[in-house]
Amino acid sequence: MKKINNFAHYQGRRQMDNRFNKTIQENFIVTPNLIQRLGLSRELDGHTGCVNCLEWSSDGSILASGSDDVQVILWDPLKNKKLATIPTGHTGNIFSVKFLPNSDNKTVITGAADQAVRVHDVPCSDILRVCTCHTNRVKRCVTDPILPNVFWSGGEDGVVIQHDLRTSHNCPAPEVKNERNVLIDLCPFLGSKAEVKCLAINPMKTEQIAVGANDPYVRIYDRRMIKLGKNTWQNEDGAVQYFVPGHLPSKFVEYKKNYRSLASTYITFSPDGKELLVNLGGEQIYLFPLVEEWQSEVCNLVVPDMKGYANGFKDTANGYSHNNGFKNGTLTNNESAYLDIMRGMRRTRKPAEKVVLPAAVQEIQTAASKAFEEKNYSRAIHLFNEALSICPDSALLHGHRSVALLKREWDGDSYAAFKDCQVAFYLDPEYHKVLLRMTRCLLDLGRSTEAAECFRIYKARFPEHLKTELCQSVEKEIQKIFPSTDFSDNQISAMLALLLKPSVPPSVSSISKSVEAHVAALGRSAFLRRRPSTEEPTPSSSSENLESDMSDVDMQPQEAITDSRNHSSDSNSSTTTTSTQTSAKPGHKRPEFYELEMRLRDKSVDFSDRFCGHCNTTTDIKEANFFGGYIVAGSDDGSFFIWNRKTTNIVKIIKGDESIVNCLQPHPSTCTLATSGIESVVRLWSPMAEEGFVNDRVVHNINDAACANQKRMNSNPFEVILLNMGYRLSGNEDDGSDNEDSIPHDVPTACQPS
Repeated sequence: MKKINNFAHYQGRRQMDNRFNKTIQENFIVTPNLIQRLGLSRELDGHTGCVNCLEWSSDGSILASGSDDVQVILWDPLKNKKLATIPTGHTGNIFSVKFLPNSDNKTVITGAADQAVRVHDVPCSDILRVCTCHTNRVKRCVTDPILPNVFWSGGEDGVVIQHDLRTSHNCPAPEVKNERNVLIDLCPFLGSKAEVKCLAINPMKTEQIAVGANDPYVRIYDRRMIKLGKNTWQNEDGAVQYFVPGHLPSKFVEYKKNYRSLASTYITFSPDGKELLVNLGGEQIYLFPLVEEWQSEVCNLVVPDMKGYANGFKDTANGYSHNNGFKNGTLTNNESAYLDIMRGMRRTRKPAEKVVLPAAVQEIQTAASKAFEEKNYSRAIHLFNEALSICPDSALLHGHRSVALLKREWDGDSYAAFKDCQVAFYLDPEYHKVLLRMTRCLLDLGRSTEAAECFRIYKARFPEHLKTELCQSVEKEIQKIFPSTDFSDNQISAMLALLLKPSVPPSVSSISKSVEAHVAALGRSAFLRRRPSTEEPTPSSSSENLESDMSDVDMQPQEAITDSRNHSSDSNSSTTTTSTQTSAKPGHKRPEFYELEMRLRDKSVDFSDRFCGHCNTTTDIKEANFFGGYIVAGSDDGSFFIWNRKTTNIVKIIKGDESIVNCLQPHPSTCTLATSGIESVVRLWSPMAEEGFVNDRVVHNINDAACANQKRMNSNPFEVILLNMGYRLSGNEDDGSDNEDSIPHDVPTACQPS
């Protein structure tokens, strides 16, 4: 079908279907040429404090800004002048400002650190409503584009409150907790210290409301299945879906030891409502699929299994299968081994024959390999991303990128490399190196049992490669953890001979009953090994950590459950699981809906893409947004980053603030971006003239800036203070000791001062 590239055509379609907004934005408004010419067009100076929130009116004619000076200013950005200054009456920093839909931009909502939500009539300079139902700072307010009288607010008291201007409202006394207008309360799930950090409404399915909290999980609720009150949805099937990057549940303990917290600082839906973008404080930016068909194609932290597999892979009906051993890095209640590996890939199909790379892609691959040899792994990954955006079916490109990710060693790179290995092995089951890399990834992720299982599968599947140097080095690492084993490779070989038959289609329903019987006869226990380490927590200590931390939220309960199950022997695995879930440390009360929280986390959906390079550790209001076919986000180094949505590569870095860029709000209909941060100035960015303009705010060394931010994110709090004061910290030199594919580790550059 011929692609239509006519603005008038799409403009007509948009009048009947708002989903065409995305097509118009990407193809006609925010184009690559305009992004390259993006520069500072004007500064709006009127506040006397940090500008914490920005909001465009629906028609783009007015920009609202809220500040620490407790004022909201309405701007005419084209004329560069103030339209109105609203004395909000707040006594604390303003964190959220919104225009009420269909109010002709005359009604503004604000939420602030004084625990209050206020509704302002701009022409009359009057306050229509004051709500003080929250008992902690109000961080976000959101509106429904089709409901002119209803909005929601989320606060650090852990609740989301629904406000309806058509009804009267009386706030309860301070000592009485408001429950009548509470839509969502996280405290019974996470403990008394649960906080709501951000909210978002799906523009295409306005019944969906996304909630980001002071943990890495993002929750999407269906408002149609919730009655106002205290968690009346708890027994409703399908009322909520959880999302989390697959490697993070097993990282909670490590992050807490390093005084590093994980919290969603901003969440937003894509214009077509099919994806959710999450700026995760202390980590990267993640994109989650919302369409069920896409979710079923997102892989998890699992290894190639042989139970019910054809060609080493097992299909599942959807992304919510509960029978696999691991879900996003955490063990489920039903299985403790034989893990699902592949449910397809959203942009990957299994080709009928081996993919032949076009000449242009081969040139990119050659350049990537050269950067790889020069140990410029970030550049190599950048080039592999470009190549994969053209040829997503190439197992070779996925395999090469996985090695570059392993060498770069940024946060989440090992998990991303593991996902690449999964795709590569799915596309080409004879690509033996990816199984070794998968084993290395599992070791890096702390999954020693799964790494050993993966290596045993490799030995049985590819015995002709056991003498290679890479194989022997991996085997030595495995033997350090498992010095002795009675595991029989012949057992694996027998199962592989039955399961790896080309005639068997990759479907669970078509797996031979004789194969299932054979696997059942061998038993799962032969493949499970307890890691011989005295440093691992015992089941009882894990349970204690779990109970003590539910009021803390920083270390998540799922991690304790994972440890106790992963390192327990087979003989007592079931009893250990039961005791871990039922025992409680004296003096610590388990949250009311703790068991339900665990079940919901088991069903969490993994991410589809991630965007790296910025730093998000200092403030908890840092935004990330869709900007046509690009992603934009602020950073602690005073810059804002622009990523290509398709390749996930950084295309531009611009200096937007002397200290930190927090807010980025794209104009609804033009290639204009409004930003703010620690300075009291609001800056507008738009395309500059093609000739005669020099943009002195562009950061030219993208790789150094991104590496510096990764170092900043992994620095301890004292080092961060020094970095914010302008000191430079040197990185560790590479010793060249790693021998995988003869590529040593990457060396992050020193952090540039903010």
